[in-house]
Amino acid sequence: MTRGGAAWRKHVLAPGLFYLAAYVALTFPAIRHFGSAFFADAIDGLQNVWNLWWVDWAVRHGTSPWYTTFLHFPQGTSLVAHTLNPFNGFLGIPLRTVLNTAQTYNTIVVFSFVMGGLTAYWLSLELTGDRGASLLCGYVFTFSEFHFAHAQGHLQLVALEWLPLFLLAFWRLLRRPSPTRGVLAAGSLFLVLLCDYYYFVFSVLAGAILLGGHLVSQRREHPWAERRSVLSLAAFVSAGAALCGPLVFSLLHLSVHDRLIGAHDPNEYSLDLLGPLIHGGTWRFSEWTRWYWQRLPGNPSESSVCWGLGAIVLMIVAWTTSGRTERQWIGIWSFLLAFFVLLALGPRLRLLGQPLGHIPGPFGLLVRLVPPLKLAGTPVRMSVMASLCVGLLAGVGFSILWRGSRWARGLAMLLLCLVVLESWPMRQTLTRASFPAYVAALRALPRGYGLFDVDDALGSPRALYEQTGHQIPIPHGYISRVPESVAERDAALDALVALGQWQFLCERYGFRYFAFGPDTAADPTLASAAMLVGADDRRRFYDLGRKWSCAREPRGPFPVPDLPLPWQAVERRDPSDQRARAMCTVDSVNFRDPRQGRRPIELARSLAINVVGWAFEPDGRGAPPSVRLRLERPDGTGYEAPARRVSRPDVAEYFKDASLEMAGFQIFGRLITLPADSYRLTIVQEDEKGRTFCDSGVELRLF
Repeated sequence: MTRGGAAWRKHVLAPGLFYLAAYVALTFPAIRHFGSAFFADAIDGLQNVWNLWWVDWAVRHGTSPWYTTFLHFPQGTSLVAHTLNPFNGFLGIPLRTVLNTAQTYNTIVVFSFVMGGLTAYWLSLELTGDRGASLLCGYVFTFSEFHFAHAQGHLQLVALEWLPLFLLAFWRLLRRPSPTRGVLAAGSLFLVLLCDYYYFVFSVLAGAILLGGHLVSQRREHPWAERRSVLSLAAFVSAGAALCGPLVFSLLHLSVHDRLIGAHDPNEYSLDLLGPLIHGGTWRFSEWTRWYWQRLPGNPSESSVCWGLGAIVLMIVAWTTSGRTERQWIGIWSFLLAFFVLLALGPRLRLLGQPLGHIPGPFGLLVRLVPPLKLAGTPVRMSVMASLCVGLLAGVGFSILWRGSRWARGLAMLLLCLVVLESWPMRQTLTRASFPAYVAALRALPRGYGLFDVDDALGSPRALYEQTGHQIPIPHGYISRVPESVAERDAALDALVALGQWQFLCERYGFRYFAFGPDTAADPTLASAAMLVGADDRRRFYDLGRKWSCAREPRGPFPVPDLPLPWQAVERRDPSDQRARAMCTVDSVNFRDPRQGRRPIELARSLAINVVGWAFEPDGRGAPPSVRLRLERPDGTGYEAPARRVSRPDVAEYFKDASLEMAGFQIFGRLITLPADSYRLTIVQEDEKGRTFCDSGVELRLF
């Protein structure tokens, strides 16, 4: 047995198999569905399935993965600001040649968990030299609540395996500098960047702290004055700039010259003060702590970041009883832990989900120093770095107890069992990996044209997944950050649909295929267009290519119709006006459900607005023919514009009242004449008895 082979089996194969077995056991029975379902939800999970398919398609066709015309057709969109995680896409290319789509996705998930444990193991082994401590460190890190919470659909955040590898490479560069180690550290940082921008920023911050700590601890010797050390650092910076610079520069350039829409609210996605201590909604026994995590803003996938009582006790043991050898590095990693926890608290401190007055957090200061961080908006994700530091310190604490008396070993085993229990996640969300019958029918159609989902009949995330089957370009597209120019073009397309300009969309924009939901009456103009084979009760597909000559692979230019909307300034309403008498719902704003996603809805004033919903009077007056949309400012003043009544048989059916057949409304037009401000959307109805107001609950912010 060679020395290298023994080391590989001891420090790669054995711990890797351990983490693999642990993952299968903790997530059982998910492994039974390895080939038939995605280990992900049907929202962000399906978006990441599309990411894998797109990177594979782009590489095979010799085009850039960072730009696509399959989404936001026909002009396409940049994917530089999207959570593309191209590393996983590149990894999936060879996997897709021998595995089906579900097996490819799930293999990448399992790889990330196993490799995350391995790289944390290697980092701990470098610091402690203790295999037991390192195994526990890898376990605590890769099976952290943070990791399992994002395994429900955030594949880019599941891919945390290169974080410890970069820190290990950079630590070695500082301790034993050489140009080769500088290049290797830069290469590992590039791997981090290819997985997630957040992790890249966290790694840069951590590297800066490690460098600062090293310089302070060695200030008497001035190690970086040595020629070899300077060359090593220069090699790291040069290689890092060459590898990471183009993608980072592209992101910054895009964010400056084409405002990105879709950033999260940092006040909503910040760490609660009790978050590290109390288990969140993704723990197996989350019902025990429901009283806590239901109070938190955001969602459990973001707010579940508990370290676990067992790991915390072991960490305290490391702090209080570690020897001189461990203390040489425990200090700097404890500082890293404190640093990232403080930043994760966000712009305002929160306790039990409620702000503590106006006490600011340090995250706001960091954003002022590094403005691009405004694109992030989720400081709670810095908890991933805290989980790594907790794993390192907990491993040391376990090692100290294991080397102690029999009672100390008993306590170590008890705490180890507690760590395992606290790492047990909720059942892995599974999404069936199958296509409806119409996908095969769409795949057989002539290529080079677009498919327009008129009223989101296919569902945004599922539309991405189904596109991997039929491979027809679509407008819109569920991506994480949308450039403002792309959103403007989307609004222009929505305008043409709202105006029924089917022939124009076919001949100038290349949209040949149209999908309608069951509650949308297709325009009579389409009556002579052939309905596609493969439609079902929930979707109807039309092929306009049999009626008109549609543009194949259109190149533009793409004209935007003039869409004036007569907004009228209105004063503050009379306090005697009644809202409660009317019933209303806004179903979509620019073809998107206003009840999902970030609130308020942000719209550029250069865009058009398309609001669809229903409203009526519940006192027997039915649906008055006059309906208006009112955008109301906080001071009560605002603007009104007329809407048109549209057929809504679903409303009449639901309320068992045939008089509500025309309870629907739609309004479409430009926003350019309105001032930038925050507005609340109110539906105004009027008949001979007067006006009634219905608060839709939808908030808009125009900029």
